[in-house]
Amino acid sequence: GTLEDLCLKILAQKNAQAILADVERAIDPYLQNKTLPRPHKNRLHAYFSFTDDFVSLKIGEAAKAKAFSWENPSIASLKNFLRSILHAEEQ
Repeated sequence: GTLEDLCLKILAQKNAQAILADVERAIDPYLQNKTLPRPHKNRLHAYFSFTDDFVSLKIGEAAKAKAFSWENPSIASLKNFLRSILHAEEQ
């Protein structure tokens, strides 16, 4: 998957899944008639648009604003990979 797909899996808001369902209902009719080159980006930024806290933010800014749960198990393999790179550089 993409970074945006991973971000959608680790959203921190308690009502994130409900907001994502609203996003899907809103964009599905639009997507039936169009082929978007980056639908993963469209979904994530639509999610941001459906929130007051993240509406105008880029991914990094949203991360700083605590949009994502860094303890989510979906990100464990990425965290382990990054740690292994850090430890390899230290040696």
